[in-house]
Amino acid sequence: MSTATCRFPLLLAVAAGLAAPAAALAQANWLESFEGLSTSGTAQGPNQLTSRGWIFRNQSSPPGAYGYYDVDNGDNPILPTAHAGAEYLGVNDFASGQVSSPLNAWAILPSIPNLRAGDVMTFWVASWLDTSRLEVRYSSGGTSTGSGSAGIGDFTTLLGTVDDNANGWTRYQFTIPGNGRIALRYTGTRGGFGTFQDFLGIDTLSVGPEPAPPCNMPPIPVAGQTVSWTAAGAGAQGYRLCQSITIPAGATVNVEPGVRVTADPDRVITLRGTLRTNGTAAAPVTLVANNYPPMVTVDGGTLETHHSDIRANIKPSAGGQMFFTDTAFTGANAAIFTTFFVGDRGFARFERITFSEGALLALSDYTAVLKDVTFNDSTGTLLRCYPFIQNLVSDGQGFSTEGLAQGLLLDTMSIRNAQGEVGVALGQGYGLGLMHGNFFIGPDVSIQDCNFTAKVDSAGILPGSTLPPTGNTNNLIFVPGGDHGSESIWADAGVPYLITAFYAQHGGSLTVLDGARIKMAPSSGVRKDPSPIWVEGTKERPVAITPLFEGEVGRWHPWQGVAHFRH
Repeated sequence: MSTATCRFPLLLAVAAGLAAPAAALAQANWLESFEGLSTSGTAQGPNQLTSRGWIFRNQSSPPGAYGYYDVDNGDNPILPTAHAGAEYLGVNDFASGQVSSPLNAWAILPSIPNLRAGDVMTFWVASWLDTSRLEVRYSSGGTSTGSGSAGIGDFTTLLGTVDDNANGWTRYQFTIPGNGRIALRYTGTRGGFGTFQDFLGIDTLSVGPEPAPPCNMPPIPVAGQTVSWTAAGAGAQGYRLCQSITIPAGATVNVEPGVRVTADPDRVITLRGTLRTNGTAAAPVTLVANNYPPMVTVDGGTLETHHSDIRANIKPSAGGQMFFTDTAFTGANAAIFTTFFVGDRGFARFERITFSEGALLALSDYTAVLKDVTFNDSTGTLLRCYPFIQNLVSDGQGFSTEGLAQGLLLDTMSIRNAQGEVGVALGQGYGLGLMHGNFFIGPDVSIQDCNFTAKVDSAGILPGSTLPPTGNTNNLIFVPGGDHGSESIWADAGVPYLITAFYAQHGGSLTVLDGARIKMAPSSGVRKDPSPIWVEGTKERPVAITPLFEGEVGRWHPWQGVAHFRH
């Protein structure tokens, strides 16, 4: 009795161990990378995918010119580069002249071996969608898609929808309910008049275990998750971004001191969550990539750097936040560069920052705080920004900024050695570049050893401003020719304005205030075209308009169409 009691559990354990392999079910392990494709002439889909068991049908009304098609990195510079490799599957089903017409383009995956309930389908999407969307649908076995633009046929189970503007490559995952067929359905309507055509790209599609990247990629968080990019994980060679990724909204990445992250060409981090580099003075974090496309696109997320060396391009986008502290931007690949109007204004703070060896700051449509910022032979430009500047130094290049309707204060700035091409007719090498608006130049602005003291382009300088009267090759404010359209005020700022070509007031107005001095280069002139120009001198402080060179009277053209001259 006691022996049987001892042996019974043992026999059960042995039996269970023997039965386990037989009871286990195989899992799907399928991958499509979309490499080596070419689009078929029938616009139904790439021939290579059809030969692999894919089924393409276009039931849009009317069917478009493309449907699903191959996108190669070199095909179209407007489209995103691939998540991995050089190619991916695109869809937009464009049809010329069609507005709001219905879409129904299908890409049915091949029959996948060992597909079972609970398997996960993973793929990456880059898109801009307005009136269309991508549905992931499931059929228990049939491949009919019905007929017409509303048909779904056997694919009655909707697993999920992609309908947001992914911009960068974003990972999507859907759970498969059983052993059947999976389809991608591009639906909705074509964009209406005045909108861009929608577009969606699909890359690195797997069913079953997600494939490991072919390099030492850092961990990628999902929404709500915080991950660390560690020195141990990076190793001596550092992390390598060989695939484009998205840090989603609600996710956070903390980068440990000493970590180096290098991006392959065309690989981008789209930042909707938070990326925080926690370097130290002894162990900075380093980000390295080619100049363009950007290594990081701040797409509504937050980028925060501490003690970091950035040798890569960062692109601010709509609604982003950037906080740079004790950070160096080094080399020609290092840039903060906004390419277009970003939409929703973002916020950027730069504190104890150095740009050197040809690095670039070209920021637009942001509220920007610059404190203790140095440019060493590097370019700084702010366009349509609300800037707050304290202790800025630029050595080797000028500094340029665009103004605001209510005027903009510039003070505590030192600009030197901006020479460019020498010559008064060229306007190169100006210390302070002012564009589109009026500026108050404070007493703590130093401009030395530059070709020109300043340049105003559809811009003005407000009364009470002070520019250094000496110390530059041409102690002048350079005024380019052409059309100028701002409400500009030229006050006496301590140095004369220089007009080198025909200046036309084409929109806005120009008001020249008492005490201002204007030099006219040979063959230059000023005219109302058609907007007003006022010259408002006083008896005590007349406006002085004189030739640039003595004895050149008559070589320049008179001011034409001025509303009135007063002293």
